[in-house]
Amino acid sequence: MSAVAGGGVATLFVAIVANGLLAGMFFTFAVAISPGLRRVDDEVFVGTVRSVNRVILRPAFLMVFAAAPVSAVVATVLAGGEPLTLAGAIAALVSFAVTALGNVPRNRDLDRAGAQPAGLVRARYERPWNRANVVRTIASVLALLLLTAAAVR
Repeated sequence: MSAVAGGGVATLFVAIVANGLLAGMFFTFAVAISPGLRRVDDEVFVGTVRSVNRVILRPAFLMVFAAAPVSAVVATVLAGGEPLTLAGAIAALVSFAVTALGNVPRNRDLDRAGAQPAGLVRARYERPWNRANVVRTIASVLALLLLTAAAVR
């Protein structure tokens, strides 16, 4: 960790852990949860996703979600803009942005759909949400890899 000294080591460690947790969660959605939900009927899909969207908004997730990009940016500053750390921070920010601008608005739309037909609600939600999830998964895995590479340099 020659490029990161003092408090930068701890901050880089936090960035690696937080981005790793997000990468793992987003990956799990991409390879297990979303494919599993494809097999259920529209009402079960809408009800399940609404439930997940409500329970995920807890302090544990929100802390990790915020810590991933913030700690990566702080680690970059403390490392003097070291290229691997900077690239990892950019990837973490992309993941955050895709979630905030892609997944979260779709989650809100799903919740606001009320009593609309489940098939219609699902048709507007599922494919765009899954595409955004794949993008944020790739960005989060990339952030994890780049930040880890910065740590072992």
